[in-house]
Amino acid sequence: METDVIDLGKQVFFNQTLLLQQCFMYQQLGYIKNATLILSQQYPPIQFLIMKNYILPEITLQKIQDQSNQHTISYQVDFYLESKPQKQLFELFLTFIYTGKVVYRIREYYLPLLKLAIYFQCDILIQCLINQPKSSGIIRNFFLKFLCDIFNDQTYTKILLSHKNAQQFLEKMIIENSPSFVGHKNWDGSKKKEQFELSFKQVNPQLFIIFADVYINANPQRITFLNQFLYFINKYKNPLTIIMEDIYLGRMYQFFDEEYYNLHQVWLTERCKIQIQKTQEKILNTPFHMQHSKICDLVNKSFKAACSHQICLNCLFEYLIYRSKFQQQNNKVPQKIRCFTRFINKDICDYVFQDQDFEALKQYQIKEILNLYLQQKI
Repeated sequence: METDVIDLGKQVFFNQTLLLQQCFMYQQLGYIKNATLILSQQYPPIQFLIMKNYILPEITLQKIQDQSNQHTISYQVDFYLESKPQKQLFELFLTFIYTGKVVYRIREYYLPLLKLAIYFQCDILIQCLINQPKSSGIIRNFFLKFLCDIFNDQTYTKILLSHKNAQQFLEKMIIENSPSFVGHKNWDGSKKKEQFELSFKQVNPQLFIIFADVYINANPQRITFLNQFLYFINKYKNPLTIIMEDIYLGRMYQFFDEEYYNLHQVWLTERCKIQIQKTQEKILNTPFHMQHSKICDLVNKSFKAACSHQICLNCLFEYLIYRSKFQQQNNKVPQKIRCFTRFINKDICDYVFQDQDFEALKQYQIKEILNLYLQQKI
């Protein structure tokens, strides 16, 4: 079993084994000054002492810093021990805070130790752990539950993200566990499979943004993982699916080219399929612009002239306003406004907009500019 060591390089001058024994045999010691009794409700429940006088000066446990001499860890707090007894996890934690050194089995105790460090707000242990994540410690079937637990508690979220290298840690964890999105369907054992499915229902928008940022900054294969992630969020009926679909559509808009739908449709939700198809239609029928701007993208509307060309609505209105600034020398001869394709190549289309073209624009309810043309004949 692969092990790892965290070592702050401190020297201590007490019997470490005896001190640990005393922490779990506190009933025989009587009253101990400056100690906190920890009651863990996870089954089977366990009790132990944290003797503050022995904690290294560099280490603080903000969770119990200002509390009385007793603290209860709710049964709802999961340390992902998978039926292993709690005592060894707590022994590892106590060993570190008393000596600054701990040797632990990576696969079994990396994430449990990190969750325990986050719970007690032990900054130095959190930093040590996220500085050296090993694949065997973070590729676990409960990785998504771990992330959901962290990001569904704003205190946990703030604690983790406040540490240096937290983003790199999250990126490594997400990328290395991504194959499990599809792979979980073939897992043996219904319990871990059910737990993984339940975790999809607990993903919130903040965590989804973390996943999206990781995948978007990567290669196309990782974009497929993002599609799979959202697909299963939707499949397992996460109540916030619509919000996360909107986030997805906004973040991924830049990638929606002519081929995107065909490449990724297998893992797209139905709502995303509809929106991406609409985007592709716009791409394939791009309106012609005279002087395109960001406002055109904001307006995002066009109309089809009688010559069959799509004309950018915003460009048209801007052009009409521009033309309105000039006095006609002969009001009896209305000026012509030609199809904007002439600004690309004057030989493409020689069509002159007719009154019916401008009448058709009434649906957009921009009356002032339309009246400018229809009544005054610019």
